[in-house]
Amino acid sequence: NADVAIMVMGIDQSIESEGHDRYTITLPGVQEQLMEQVFAAQPKSMLVLVNGGQIASEFAMSSIPAVVEAFYPGVEGGNAVADVLFGAYNPSGRLPFTMYPADYVNQVSMFTMDMRLPPGRTYRFYTGQPLAAFGHGLSYTTFSFKTVHNASSAVVDGVAWVKTAAEAVQYTVTVTNTGNKAGDVSVLAFVAFNHTLSAALPWYSESHAQSECPLSQLFGFDKVLDLQPGSKQQVEFVLDGTSAMCVSEAGERTTPRGIYTVRIQDSDELHHIGLV
Repeated sequence: NADVAIMVMGIDQSIESEGHDRYTITLPGVQEQLMEQVFAAQPKSMLVLVNGGQIASEFAMSSIPAVVEAFYPGVEGGNAVADVLFGAYNPSGRLPFTMYPADYVNQVSMFTMDMRLPPGRTYRFYTGQPLAAFGHGLSYTTFSFKTVHNASSAVVDGVAWVKTAAEAVQYTVTVTNTGNKAGDVSVLAFVAFNHTLSAALPWYSESHAQSECPLSQLFGFDKVLDLQPGSKQQVEFVLDGTSAMCVSEAGERTTPRGIYTVRIQDSDELHHIGLV
């Protein structure tokens, strides 16, 4: 007859610690089966994960209505989690890693730290579908993001062109609280070399296609605090050649000529900047 079920599951230092690695990244024991049975009895379920390394639960991420990643929260963790669950605190955290599916451990070798070896490691090179992406996070309110840039060069077909990698472009992001509750939000800015758009350029070559640029890389972040409903605040990011630099397996640092795509986490807007 409960209105809601709250499940607290995870691991502890008997499962993982310094010098004690896990063989799997799933919930140990019968926790997964227990979760499924509780959810079957009460679909209005919430899951609190207590862990250090990531937990892979496809069922939780696809079926449980609310999942709170608490990590190892310390002695006041119970109070902190209760504040989040009952709405006394509006969460604003971002996931600091890529949450891989359970089978990921069978796709990579612990005997090599090659970041690019398929399916890749971290959000910068992982080509699979994560359970939750790096930077993912939810709030009890909603935010919108509007981005403009100050590139001095002409914009052609939606691409702002710069002449040298040293030329910096400033992005101004207007963050608006579009919900009905005050909240904090972390604003993350990413840049990626866009092979599809760059392929149409006359100087594009196979060397670009084979370049080892990340799929995406974080070049800036900021935090907006206590933004009231309907209120707006601006944050600024600066992108230059160093921010978009790629590093080869040989350790060579380059900023390939071509078109780069800039995006803000949780925004559908894409901004393109070209390096001649």
